[in-house]
Amino acid sequence: MAAKYRDTSRAAYLLKPDATPWTARYRALPFPEQWHSSILELCNLGRDPEADPYRTAPVARFNGVLQSLAPELIVRGRPRDPLQQAEDFWLYAPHDVPHPLPGDTLDRLNGSWLQDIRAEPEHYRAALDTHTALRACPPQWQDVTVDLLGCPTTDGGTAAPRDRQYQLATDALARRILALGPYEHSAGSLHFRAVPRGPRQQGAELLSQPLSHVVKGREWWFSIVINISLHSVPLDPRPRLHLHTGVRRWATRLDAKTQRLRLPYGRDTSVYLLPGIPWLPGTPTSDRYAVARLTWDRGTQGYAWKNNGPAQILGRLALNRPFPDPDSLLTEPEEWIGDGEGTRASVVHSTHMGAHGIGTGLMSHQRSQIVEWAERALPEQMRRVPSLSRASAGSSAPANARPKPKATEKAAEAEREALARRTALAVAARINEGQDLSEAVEGSGDVAVVEARLLWQSPSFRDAAIEAVADVLGLDGDGGRP
Repeated sequence: MAAKYRDTSRAAYLLKPDATPWTARYRALPFPEQWHSSILELCNLGRDPEADPYRTAPVARFNGVLQSLAPELIVRGRPRDPLQQAEDFWLYAPHDVPHPLPGDTLDRLNGSWLQDIRAEPEHYRAALDTHTALRACPPQWQDVTVDLLGCPTTDGGTAAPRDRQYQLATDALARRILALGPYEHSAGSLHFRAVPRGPRQQGAELLSQPLSHVVKGREWWFSIVINISLHSVPLDPRPRLHLHTGVRRWATRLDAKTQRLRLPYGRDTSVYLLPGIPWLPGTPTSDRYAVARLTWDRGTQGYAWKNNGPAQILGRLALNRPFPDPDSLLTEPEEWIGDGEGTRASVVHSTHMGAHGIGTGLMSHQRSQIVEWAERALPEQMRRVPSLSRASAGSSAPANARPKPKATEKAAEAEREALARRTALAVAARINEGQDLSEAVEGSGDVAVVEARLLWQSPSFRDAAIEAVADVLGLDGDGGRP
């Protein structure tokens, strides 16, 4: 028999009353507003006059490349609120880590991005001129201190975190958890690494090394995931950090016909990469995963890295180590997963790929043990929210339950309903015979006769139909059935 729990702990944490603010220092690069007009001019160059012009720079792809090649960066999207734009920045990097984009790294990325925006040969010179213009007024990195959880409230008193806090606060807690070292358990240890998250994803994610488990003679791979998210609670002026644990399954099962991983049609597939050395020359080594996506390339009729190719950003960069070959990754996934030399890569499994030998979640005691370990990384200003206690009083019956009628009242109501049906049927029959509505309602004239034809396939069906009609109309007897 399962144990009954009196209390349920919640993996949610908030600032203690009257606690000092939880702050962190960053190197931050502001949004390059001075680049906006030059980039828009390049985007709209030679564009059809009837087409809508670009009004904002297409930076989503560039942000994705930054996030993949410099995982230590926290890449922000542009806030819509003008007040938040004034205090927010484009790129953040913790002050105590090596500079993620030293020297001319950002300048080289800018050049590849501009050539990707206008890859047509006739616009090559315009892209170079725009790159020269951007070099003349580069944005400058600044040292900033951010209050990670202090935020205004709505008119109703609910916390309203700033947009950047959803990324910065969760990333700061993730880095503190990583500083704890490996998580030791009875079967070994889990070595977590951070996963870069984009501005739309928000939150932070920690992923353990790939683990193998044999089920019915077959080896399956998975990792343990810790997700950190920031939430608000109605009428509470303090935001809360939440910890979520789960399992990420890796795809290693080949299709019997093609001898390749069966990727879902029309959808991109995420691949987690661990290069061992920096992707870009001159940049520091990062312990974080990089995330890239495989997509179907209609031009080559094969799978390729999204945003990679002869005319796209990554194809123009001189990388220390190229991304894994998609064909090799799809035909020999187990050669890339787990420990080994060189770049390691793991393809995320989805239900479209078929069954997986590992379940999708953790047991409750496993979750509580991981959460208890992660709580050691909380700053001293924070505490766990109170546990929920099982209520011992109360009933599941609604307060305004409809009273059940007595047997005699129920029978009388059924008779009234049957009489109403017979009356309505008689009125309809008289009207069909040509009587006026008033005469039909008064019931003058001969007794109304209703004839019905029943098409039946078996005697049992016929008898059941006759019995049902007699019951609905409240008729006595068997209806004269044979």
